Amino acid sequence: MRVLSRLGGAANVAELDREIIKEVRLSDSQLQVKRSGNRAEIQYRLAWIRTKAKQNGLVAKEANRVWRLTGKSLELTND
Repeated sequence: MRVLSRLGGAANVAELDREIIKEVRLSDSQLQVKRSGNRAEIQYRLAWIRTKAKQNGLVAKEANRVWRLTGKSLELTND
């Protein structure tokens, strides 16, 4: 939520993943770990985080594949 907030409250998956990876400072070897096919483990895990955040009402996925903070998440980050 912090990264999404820093990006103005909305971002597509590529922007969001790139900024989260920068923030947590993953090594090149960590980024190279594959889950299945060509999908990296980090992409898989970040997708699950987005899914759980959506289930908890913290983010919403818009029709144009942009993830946006919800009012609930904005309330939590302002406390």
